[in-house]
Amino acid sequence: MNNAIDQNEVYDDSANLSFLDYIQILKFHWKKITFITVITLFLAIYQTFTVYPKYAANASIMIKEKPGANMIMDVSGKHVQNRLKKEMQLIKSRAVAKEVVRSLYESDKRNNLHILGTRKFYPKGWRLRVFFKELFSLGFYEQEKDQPITFENPYTSEIGERFAGQILKNLTVKSSISTDVIKLSYTSVNADEARKILNTIIKVYVELDLKWGSENAVQSVRFLENLIQTQEGELYNAEERIRDFKKVNKIYDLQGNAGSFSSEFLSIET
Repeated sequence: MNNAIDQNEVYDDSANLSFLDYIQILKFHWKKITFITVITLFLAIYQTFTVYPKYAANASIMIKEKPGANMIMDVSGKHVQNRLKKEMQLIKSRAVAKEVVRSLYESDKRNNLHILGTRKFYPKGWRLRVFFKELFSLGFYEQEKDQPITFENPYTSEIGERFAGQILKNLTVKSSISTDVIKLSYTSVNADEARKILNTIIKVYVELDLKWGSENAVQSVRFLENLIQTQEGELYNAEERIRDFKKVNKIYDLQGNAGSFSSEFLSIET
């Protein structure tokens, strides 16, 4: 008896299932299906009513070669990439972020900004969220902590350190391939605030870049002046040593020797 089964004679049993068979399957697994459906629906509703919106402001910066930078030989062939990485690190530096916080804090909008905590966004399900926080925290939840704060004191370095990390967290910096363009993106729960902060970041970066570039130029000039003074001193000392050496060894130039010979001849003839 041949037990071999021809592949063409294999049938799909699922194709023979009737509608009643599906009803039986649903009756058998209805608890699992109901549980998964309820949980998924609850999570979707919770996400819809409690999620914070995210608005992104985008901008591009073209990095140009600084005067005098092309004097440095690009031996490795990666001068452009290194320059872009350097500028990207400068934009993402904490110094720039603190100056951005200073600029925002000293503006007339400082008590109406999400980034400083002086303005709060409350989603649709905020009351439900507060209810669950109070329920699961056993009464230790303080709703006053979620209220907007107000700043009246002048700017300090501690304030910059406090909010600089959040500025860097919401900022994304990328470079375009084979170009001198850096792309910036900043996200916030408010579209106008995202635009305002991104413009402030670019403004602060340009100002600091000019300031640091001027300081580097001044330091370079001072370095060259000190180098020139050092070389002048070394040349003067070298001339002194040459003159002393000539005196000790009685070495004179041709004009000096001719004059001494003439005077000596005249004294002999006399």
